[in-house]
Amino acid sequence: MEKTMTDAKRVTELEKRKKQLEKSTSKGYFVFLIAMLALIYIVDELTSNISSSIQPEVITDFFVMRQGIDFNIGLSNLALMSLPANIIILILPFYKALADRLGRRLFLFINTIGMGMGLLICMVAPSIYVYIVGLLVIKFFIPNDVQVMYIMECAPEQHRAKLCSMTKAIAYIGVAGIPFLRMAFMGDVVTKWRNVLIVPVILAFSVAIISFVALRETPVFLKQRIEHLENSGVASEETKKKGARKTKIRYLSEWYLIMSQVYPMIIIRTYRLSWIRQGYGVYHLHMM
Repeated sequence: MEKTMTDAKRVTELEKRKKQLEKSTSKGYFVFLIAMLALIYIVDELTSNISSSIQPEVITDFFVMRQGIDFNIGLSNLALMSLPANIIILILPFYKALADRLGRRLFLFINTIGMGMGLLICMVAPSIYVYIVGLLVIKFFIPNDVQVMYIMECAPEQHRAKLCSMTKAIAYIGVAGIPFLRMAFMGDVVTKWRNVLIVPVILAFSVAIISFVALRETPVFLKQRIEHLENSGVASEETKKKGARKTKIRYLSEWYLIMSQVYPMIIIRTYRLSWIRQGYGVYHLHMM
């Protein structure tokens, strides 16, 4: 009975994916697609950079003003509390595998909503611990770059590199607007750093919802998924074993790539913490 239900679901999804692939796309849709991906790229870059832009104000608010702690010690504590963010991304290979199963569109929606949710948690954080949770959410979602995957799978081959560069340049222009957000929403008042996050949060949720409703699935994913569904019912055990081996190799390669980025960050932050604490100790000794 369970096998019959599984076969029924497979047939239903197969018919759904074939109908999605048969839909034609116009030039107007492609322009709209690139515009939406550029906006998502702006959200990605804003999320990646805005937390470091407001870090001095966050330290002053949570550590200096509320706890009476020296700024350097607050900086050290924030860096130490942020270390779990480098560990949580070890599960990224499992998360990225959802894009091959659930589709690029849903994955794009989840990723963009996740970045907006991380910013929202930071914005409403009543304490440094809740703020760190927001940072953990942000660190988990920003490395995925689903918008690049969309461009690579939807754009003509001769235009992919150009479109990737163009959307990234637009995203950098968006990042250049962070100082204007600081001037407009925070000014010289340190405790108003939360206001700087209002526009990125609204942009992230708005773009995520519009993209999920208006964008279509990528043709590359649809073809791969249709092929998988057609072959899954008649695949031999040897074929399934080969597929499992390929999945393991992909996970191991992604883990290696992640660890090659995470391990140096942990070492750098560890030395940075040691330097900050030693510097504060010398300063404190000199003052005494």
